[in-house]
Amino acid sequence: MKSKHENTLSKMQNEFLEKQRHHKNTIDTMSEQAEAAARSLEQIERAKEKLEKDMSTQIKILESEFQNSKEKTQEERSSLLSRISEYETLSENLHKEKSQYSEESRRLKESLKQHTERLRVRGVRARDI
Repeated sequence: MKSKHENTLSKMQNEFLEKQRHHKNTIDTMSEQAEAAARSLEQIERAKEKLEKDMSTQIKILESEFQNSKEKTQEERSSLLSRISEYETLSENLHKEKSQYSEESRRLKESLKQHTERLRVRGVRARDI
């Protein structure tokens, strides 16, 4: 028969071995979790790099489209300003011509009145003779 001391020693050894297995399992689990976390971190870094590249490309496309739109708008604005200037010039010229025609019309009416008056006076004189 084993002595009480031997039993206690055997029990303590079994507990120690059990704790050692438990610690090893814990260490193995933590190691697996660390490896999984490292893989996840790598995946996140790759996804981040891809997203940054995609966003950079998209930004460049949008900047190019904006620049093209800005240039087109400036060209259209310049064209419209040119056309407005042409219309203003035409309008001024038409206004001047209208004023000239109005003045000419007034002179012709006045001349017609004078001519009519002279004819009337001649007609009266011719009747009187």
